[in-house]
Amino acid sequence: IKSILTQNCATSGCHVGPNGIGGLDLSTYTSAQRIAMDGEMIGRIKSTGLLPIMPPDGKLSDCDIKKIESWIADGAQNN
Repeated sequence: IKSILTQNCATSGCHVGPNGIGGLDLSTYTSAQRIAMDGEMIGRIKSTGLLPIMPPDGKLSDCDIKKIESWIADGAQNN
């Protein structure tokens, strides 16, 4: 999961540190876990509701989305 988030969310500088776009920091496990567990991460990558799809340059692959969904369903563990 870390590699998916790093490659698609943090490397570009969009969601890094306390000043990440939208106040989202996906560069650390602790902050990524919080965003995952509150439902915002899956809402963004699947574009549910009124949230814009992320990443903005194109949807994640179905495989990567399934990996993230499984990670979240398992409690977003640091493993």
